[in-house]
Amino acid sequence: MYGSHKEQNWTYVLRGTGAWNSCSVIQAKLAEHGACSFTRWAPGPPNWQFRFDTHLTAGQVQAVLGDLLERYHVTLERAR
Repeated sequence: MYGSHKEQNWTYVLRGTGAWNSCSVIQAKLAEHGACSFTRWAPGPPNWQFRFDTHLTAGQVQAVLGDLLERYHVTLERAR
């Protein structure tokens, strides 16, 4: 869901661990800044990944997530 009407310039793939609940926590934190999609296990539980379309730079995404990055071992990479 789009929580913002700003132009969506960037697409990232976020990966983390901590089962489905941790993925939901991360997506909730990002919801107002763009759209999360294609959520799946990667390669299997408890590791997950999803795509995030947003107007934020990678540094801004990291700032929004704050300590959740470390708690859920979240990595962020620009999608191809």
